[in-house]
Amino acid sequence: MVTNLRIISKRQQILVEKTLLHLRNRGVSQQQTLSAKEARHRKRVSYFLNGYLALLTGQVAMMQIGTYHMYSWDVFEPLACMLGLFDAILAYAFFLATARPFSFSAVPRAYLHDKDGILKDSLHETQDLIEYFQQKRVLLF
Repeated sequence: MVTNLRIISKRQQILVEKTLLHLRNRGVSQQQTLSAKEARHRKRVSYFLNGYLALLTGQVAMMQIGTYHMYSWDVFEPLACMLGLFDAILAYAFFLATARPFSFSAVPRAYLHDKDGILKDSLHETQDLIEYFQQKRVLLF
């Protein structure tokens, strides 16, 4: 009877070791995938923010040149109102898409969270399983 328990225990130990090895490999591959996706997303967000900053800078430059060098404030006042409304519409569209207020620091967080939420959950689940099997290994040895 004791030998049967040792055989079962040995089989369980081997199974736990194989499971741990598999989970560790899966966790490493998930972490690499997540890191690569985050790098790609950060690059895209950087392009978006730089483009938006260029748009705002162009608006300000156009308003200054048009108001003080080419025409007068009477001509550019309606344009200033329309540009302000356009910027407000862009910020509202961002709010509708992400349910977060628009700011330059909120854009990367919103973009990364929405795109990789499932992968991060899977990675956390794998880490929890690794912890569980490590504790089980301690009990078996």
